[in-house]
Amino acid sequence: SIFILGHLGLLSVLYTLPIRLNRKTLTLRKINWLKNILISYVWAITSAALPVIVNSRSVSQVPVWLITANFIFIYMLIIPFDIRDSIADKKLNLITPVTYFGLKRIKLVGLVLALFHCLIIYFFAVKPDVKLVLFTNIIYLLLLYKSKPELHEYFFTFLCDGLILLLSFMVLMN
Repeated sequence: SIFILGHLGLLSVLYTLPIRLNRKTLTLRKINWLKNILISYVWAITSAALPVIVNSRSVSQVPVWLITANFIFIYMLIIPFDIRDSIADKKLNLITPVTYFGLKRIKLVGLVLALFHCLIIYFFAVKPDVKLVLFTNIIYLLLLYKSKPELHEYFFTFLCDGLILLLSFMVLMN
């Protein structure tokens, strides 16, 4: 439990903390391709393992499918933010999924991830959860389709980030 929380905390700090290497200063966020993976990993483990740890259970009781589904869900939600940041990332020569695939193809990647997310939930989760995830993923796909770099910050902060709260609320109310 301490190792799980400790390494997640360390990764979170190193994500923004500047590291000096050979006269260059960088953060983990500015390493090509790493940003989305790190954010998804930290959120997936935290959201799956923390409730187990709080209930004094062994972390080994966290199902792998749940961590995988959470990872995919968070990775999906990062794509609109990558779209928002794509102009700045190009100026920094930072390779992210959006700068690599382009706007049209990354939206297709988001669609494929949403399908995988639904399939994982369908085959492994409690069946009423499938409808909730499907509903949330449909909203996600609408937001993804509308995503452009020039949209207002509120679109990303309230609508895209709000999907995490929406899904959590719907699962709790179910």
